[in-house]
Formats: sequence, structure tokens, C-alpha cells
Amino acid sequence: MIVAVIKHFKLDSVKDALSMAGIQGMTLTEVKGFGRQKGHIEIYRGSSYEVRFIPKLKVEVAVPDNRLEEIIGIIQKAAHTGEIGDGKIFVYDLNDVMRIRTGDLSRCKLRDQVHTKIKDRSCSPRQQARRNYRYHPESRPYR
Repeated sequence: MIVAVIKHFKLDSVKDALSMAGIQGMTLTEVKGFGRQKGHIEIYRGSSYEVRFIPKLKVEVAVPDNRLEEIIGIIQKAAHTGEIGDGKIFVYDLNDVMRIRTGDLSRCKLRDQVHTKIKDRSCSPRQQARRNYRYHPESRPYR
């Protein structure tokens, strides 16, 4: 999982670069914070005031381990301005993913792009068979 905190006006370039790299989805959150710059002073209607928390965007992208460095480089190039406050990129391990619609829980090994289904104990055997039938078309009998 890659989490990048970027400037607002760099969103389109980051999104386009990720799309060109084949990344199909991302999560975007508006956040506020400060780093080394500790905010800045702005003048509004003749009076100055200190802005301590700078508005930024947090972009979250789940990627396999074998593409991690490539995607980090793409985000870094697209978000770079060379000025203080360009942002940060964080990398986290992603252990499990659940699809809300179906309730399927996958234990992720994104390094190998393998998703192992974990049986849902709350399902009846019939419901589990339906799920297996739906997600494993190679096991369907010919009609």
C-alpha cells in the first residue's frame, strides 16, 4: 500500500501518470498538516495571519510488491515541484482485503499477486458452493 501526501494542484498529473502505468483505482482524502516548513504567513485584507496546517491531498494506492518501486517513482516524478512542501510517500504492508459486496476475505500476498480465499464460517455449505461456482468458472460442468 502506497500513501502519498501531495499538493492539491499536482493531483491531475499524479492521477494521469498512475493511469498510464495501469493503476485502476485509488483513494483520495483531503488532509491538513505540517512538516519542516511549520506553516506559513498569509496576508488577507490587509492583516497577516499564520497558517499552521497546510492543506494537502492524501492518495492511497494498493499495488503488488513487484511494482512498488516503479509506482513510487511515478508518483514522485508527477508530484515533484522542487519546492518545500512537495509532500511525502509512505509504504505499508497490506495483509487482508475484504470485498464488501460479497464478503470475500482474501489474505494478500501482493508480492506474488496470489489471493487465497478464506472460508467464511457464517455461510452455509450451499452458499459457499455458490461462491465457489461463481469465482471458479473452470470447475463448472458443461451445459
